[in-house]
Amino acid sequence: MPSNKDRLYVGLYHWALLVGPKAEDGDTRGKRFHARERIYSGTQSVWEFSEQETGTASTLMILVRIQIAKVKSLKNLEAILRSVTVNGEQPGWNCVEWVREALAALQNNEEVLGPAVLDWATVRDTAMWYVEEKAMQHRFDSQAAPGQFDRY
Repeated sequence: MPSNKDRLYVGLYHWALLVGPKAEDGDTRGKRFHARERIYSGTQSVWEFSEQETGTASTLMILVRIQIAKVKSLKNLEAILRSVTVNGEQPGWNCVEWVREALAALQNNEEVLGPAVLDWATVRDTAMWYVEEKAMQHRFDSQAAPGQFDRY
């Protein structure tokens, strides 16, 4: 019988880390971990950590996701991701930097993740290549043939 253990994914458009099972349907739930920018009074903003249960299907914030690891311990994974510092005061810091820092925090932690690809350059370059491939296939602009990207 195939395993349906949770997997760790990188989500792109707004960069985030997503946890969800290997096998899913339209109602499957998972968790999203990310740094988000909250805007106050039109001109002021602050970056903050966010963790929330969410559906695993594509959202307006996440266009694609790429599996990067098998999760051994969700509890330990959550603890590590909650501990990643949000450096929003640093110029140029954003959700992409938070994902990079989160992957670094997960390096060499065999109790949390099983097989994994956590090298930032590899994850970033593969993710960007994948988005470019999907853009050329018209995944995001409504010009694809009907049903081409239906998942369920």
